[in-house]
Amino acid sequence: MKPIHFSHFTIRHITIDDALDYFSLIDTNRERISTYFPYTSNANKDVQSTKNYLTERIAFAEKNLATILIISDEITKKIAGAIIFKDIDWTIPKCELGFFMDKGFEGKGIMSQSLQLVSDYCFREAKLNKLFLRISPENLSSIRVAEKTGFLKEGVIRNDFKTGDGKLKDLIYFGLLQP
Repeated sequence: MKPIHFSHFTIRHITIDDALDYFSLIDTNRERISTYFPYTSNANKDVQSTKNYLTERIAFAEKNLATILIISDEITKKIAGAIIFKDIDWTIPKCELGFFMDKGFEGKGIMSQSLQLVSDYCFREAKLNKLFLRISPENLSSIRVAEKTGFLKEGVIRNDFKTGDGKLKDLIYFGLLQP
């Protein structure tokens, strides 16, 4: 995927050179990220573990199995957020997207615009047929992003996710089909 530019942000594939900034993003937002992305939180305990994590994720991306895109603020040079592709099923073809923002960039429409641009890319260039999101019912800001970008609620799956503290949570499934 070529980088996507909008306003003063760039959406691009993560690289090993982003390890320090990606660790900082996770560490600054660890409490929230550990709830909804426990594996990511646990795998990024320090800069070296982040380098290991990114090496593994970049290898997955090279095999078209999963990838991490970062949203980079070109003014501050900080990573504002991330969009994660996972559970890619090329037989359908579909994939799950996950996303998180740095708390300093929330509420500004950055993730909504980023998710819209990435969704457009997924349908137009990657030729995916369906994108889906799994969002906890209490994660109201992520639900708003999903709805704002055209994802439709498809249902609630009970006890479908284990949080970082071991609690089972229901998840709302949102889907978006290729137009």
